[in-house]
Amino acid sequence: MAGFIFSIYKEENIEGVKKCIKQGIYASKVPNDKLSSKENENSSNKSKQVMAAVLADYCSMQAGDNVYFLSDRRIYGVGKLVNVGPDCKYKNYLDANIFEKKEGVREEDQPLMKLSPEYRWLCFFKPDQHFFAEGVDMDEVLSYKPLAFRMLRAFQDVTFIKIDDEENRALKECIYLKNREKKKYFEYNSSEHKRVLKFDLEKYLINPGETIKTEFDYDKNEINTEMLLEAWTIDFISKKGFEGEKYNYVTHQVIASPFKPLAYIDKMDIFAYRYLEEYPDLEKPIEKYMVIELKKGKATRNFPLQLMRYVDWISKEYAAGDYSLIKAVGIAKGYPKGMQKIIDEQCNRSYLSDLHPNITSQWNDLSLYEYFMDKGNQLRIRKSNIFDPILELKERFSNIGLKYNNGKIRINGGVYSPKFKVQSQKWAFFERIDEEEKNVLSKNGWTVIDVSKIKNRVEVNQLILELFR
Repeated sequence: MAGFIFSIYKEENIEGVKKCIKQGIYASKVPNDKLSSKENENSSNKSKQVMAAVLADYCSMQAGDNVYFLSDRRIYGVGKLVNVGPDCKYKNYLDANIFEKKEGVREEDQPLMKLSPEYRWLCFFKPDQHFFAEGVDMDEVLSYKPLAFRMLRAFQDVTFIKIDDEENRALKECIYLKNREKKKYFEYNSSEHKRVLKFDLEKYLINPGETIKTEFDYDKNEINTEMLLEAWTIDFISKKGFEGEKYNYVTHQVIASPFKPLAYIDKMDIFAYRYLEEYPDLEKPIEKYMVIELKKGKATRNFPLQLMRYVDWISKEYAAGDYSLIKAVGIAKGYPKGMQKIIDEQCNRSYLSDLHPNITSQWNDLSLYEYFMDKGNQLRIRKSNIFDPILELKERFSNIGLKYNNGKIRINGGVYSPKFKVQSQKWAFFERIDEEEKNVLSKNGWTVIDVSKIKNRVEVNQLILELFR
């Protein structure tokens, strides 16, 4: 079970904690004073990045996740998110997902709570048995099980954080141990939950796709901010899973380096895992970790190598060296040619999959996807075809001493421009060629190959065998 730690502003202090717990509602404040309707095309707008980050956090919320509050160095707990209607989190007003400056929330906005427009989203929770009135000092928490706490140590300049099963369990234990002889609890009343049920909550469901429609550069065919792509991906995985598999835990911006000043710390864009459901006990082991790296623009050749740094980190910190437990995914607008070669040569790992006798296995579970906007203005992803048959063929011919060139072919005044040709064998390689041109070349002794139909190395091998028959 995951958990969320919500920070309460200093000016609200313990009274803010009491108010949230009594209502069973938390809404994070996201300043919008730097926004204006004219700034929609500014992809570097800091306010929009912050909003998208908070939206991503809300997208990762699931009923059953634990809830804690941080106020004046002390952490209070324990609550759990609950569905009120179809979900546990909603927009507070109908156009909350539109990243524009809003002066006030009017009656026609149909707000769930009477809050300022800076409170765009909210979530619902109730005590998980009890919400103890005695908080635990941050230092005491971190000293309880030091190795369990990763995200809590980096809780800075954000309104709330998500913690994984291990960190949540340690925090929950610490709070219960601190309060084992105390019987003081914060008051909770479900009346606000019942009131909200009178709204048509389907209209308030959080959908990052609403934001993307207004924050997409249709000229560049590119999303305006990477953080919004994170929110969409988290929402997609939380609702639909990934490649046919459900993931029990999904979050973003997870620490992926030894601790150092926060400005320099490495973070995974998206981190997820799923349990081994066949395991008989209630507390289940993790059978697969997934790391996703995102780029709003076209990825560089270094992109998969950056992913591999995170794969190695997960292997060391989470998977005890077992790479078979890890899946790596990249999502970008597009990729340079020859990316498959980089993945084949540099994005694999050898690891011991069995001991006594030692058995070595190979890991290469890295997939690259590209995002696009469909005709209905809905964001989609698809596996990217990153294999470059021309590059592969040229390398194979060079290895056997077969010379090639990029020169044109001239026949009876006609000029033909293959991607490359092997003059000694009269092989001409094209990326698509019409039948008429192909017939002319064939009649003059050329073997014409359309490389656009070659999708992988196996098909290259088949082609080479056919050419040398």
